[in-house]
Amino acid sequence: IDEKKQAERLGEPQIVGEVLQTYERVLNGLPTLFACCSYSHARKMRDEFRLNGWVADHIHSGLSKDDRNAMLNRVKKYGSPFLVLPYFTNQAPF
Repeated sequence: IDEKKQAERLGEPQIVGEVLQTYERVLNGLPTLFACCSYSHARKMRDEFRLNGWVADHIHSGLSKDDRNAMLNRVKKYGSPFLVLPYFTNQAPF
């Protein structure tokens, strides 16, 4: 997937609907994978969760193994949501 072409077609990353409210009401702290459409969308989602008091990370295949492991350990310890890209099956962060 060419992220630049995808970003051009999708426009400015935005949070659609009531993602935060639904997460809090339904999952309330459970570890969750949020599929995002681009790196910038994933960062925006991470930042929104952090602004609302949640521990959230933007995990992707470009991170070092140590950084990925640190994020996964935070998820195990704090039960935090973390974010991935839509093509994570080709770039498994695990």
